Amino acid sequence: MDPIDPWTGDGLCHLQELVNLPNERFAARVRVSTRTIANWRKQKRQILPRLAQRSLTELLDELPEPLQQKFRQAVQRGVPTPETTVSDLVTVASEDALLDVQRYSLDSASEVLETLSEDSAAIARGSRRTARQAFRAAQSVADQARQLIEKTHRPSLLSDLYVVVGQTNALMASSAFDLGHWDAADHIARAAAIYASMAGHSSLEAWVLGLQASMANWREEPDTALALLRKAQTIAPSGEPSVRVKYIAARSYALVGDIYGIQDTLQSAQDDVDRASSNKDPLSHYTGGEFAFGAARAAACAAAAWLDVGEGTQVVHQANAALEEMQALPAGRQSLSQISGTRIDLAAGRLLSRDRDGALEALRPVLSVPTSARNISLTGRLTRVKDILQSELWRSDAEAQEVADEVQDWLTTSSVGN
Repeated sequence: MDPIDPWTGDGLCHLQELVNLPNERFAARVRVSTRTIANWRKQKRQILPRLAQRSLTELLDELPEPLQQKFRQAVQRGVPTPETTVSDLVTVASEDALLDVQRYSLDSASEVLETLSEDSAAIARGSRRTARQAFRAAQSVADQARQLIEKTHRPSLLSDLYVVVGQTNALMASSAFDLGHWDAADHIARAAAIYASMAGHSSLEAWVLGLQASMANWREEPDTALALLRKAQTIAPSGEPSVRVKYIAARSYALVGDIYGIQDTLQSAQDDVDRASSNKDPLSHYTGGEFAFGAARAAACAAAAWLDVGEGTQVVHQANAALEEMQALPAGRQSLSQISGTRIDLAAGRLLSRDRDGALEALRPVLSVPTSARNISLTGRLTRVKDILQSELWRSDAEAQEVADEVQDWLTTSSVGN
C-alpha cells in the first residue's frame, strides 16, 4: 500500500483505533513515549516528525490488505490532508532533530539535560519573542524534559530535569497570561511551583509565587496576592528574589489604597538592593532574562504602584527612570513589551499631571506596535489611559478626545489571545 504522505495526528488516531492498541503499547510500536502519543492525538492536523512517519508506515504495512483498505477509507472520510507549507517543513525538521537527540543520546542523558537547560535559558532571555512564540518554545522544551524524566532514575538528574520543567512551565504561564488565558496561566504556574519545590529550588519557587501574585493583582485580588507574597518572602533568597517580591507587594498595597504600605515596602526593597549586588542569585543573575529583576523592572513596578493610587508625579519619575535603564541595553536585549508597557504608564502619569502633549509623545511608539506583538498587559494599560482621557479631567479637551479615539482603535484591532 502507498505510504501516507504526510502522516498527521488524524492518521495516527485512525491507525491506533484500527489496531486496537492502548497508548502504552502503541507508543512502544511507534518508538515514542505515551505522553507524545497523547499529545499527537490531540493535534489532528499536525504533521508528525519524519521518524514517527516511518514507524507508522511500517506498522501499516504489516496489516492485512483488507485492514489497510479500511484504514485508507477512514482517512479519506476524515480531515483533509493539510497542504504542506514552508512553516510545516521547518517545524517537522526541528522536531526530527530534537527526537534524534533524544533517541541517540539517551546514554548521555546529562548531555541532553545540558542542552535542555541551555534552551530554557535562551527562551528566558529571548526578549524579542512574542508571547505566542515564547509559549511554543517553552512547551517544546518542557515536553522533552518530561520524556527524559520518564526514562531516568538518577536522583541528581531528576532534580535538574525538575528545574528545567519548572522554568519552562513558569515561562509558559507568563506567556499564557500575556495572551489573555488567565485560568490556564494560573494552572501552569501551579505546576511550575510544584516542580520547583520538588527540585528544592527556592529562587524559582519564589519567582513563580511572585508571578501568581502579579496575576492576582491584575485580577484586582490584592489579598490573594499578598498571601502568595508572604509565602514567597519566607523562601526567597536574599538579593534580587527578595527585592522582586517586595516590589510586587507594593502593587498589592496600591490596589487597596495603602500609600504608607507602598512607601514602606518600596523603602524596604531599596534597602535590599545593596544586598542584591553582593548576593548573586543564579536564576536571576546567570539565567537572567525573564527571571532577572534589575533596576529597570523595579522602577517600572514602582511606577505601576503609584499609578494605581493616582500619584502622577511619582509615576512620571519612576517610568522615566525605567525607560532610561531599558533603552540603555543593546538593541537585541530590549523588550518591546516592557518598553511599551512603561511608555503607557508614563503617558498615564503625564495625563494625571495635566501634560497632554507629553502623554501623546510617550504613546506614539506604542500605537504603532504591530498586532502580533500586543498582549494583555499592554491592552489593560491602554484601557486605563483611555479611561483617564475620557474622565472629567480631559473630557472637554478636543485633542485629548482625538487621542482617546486612536487608543480605542488600537484596542479594537488588537487580537490578544487569538
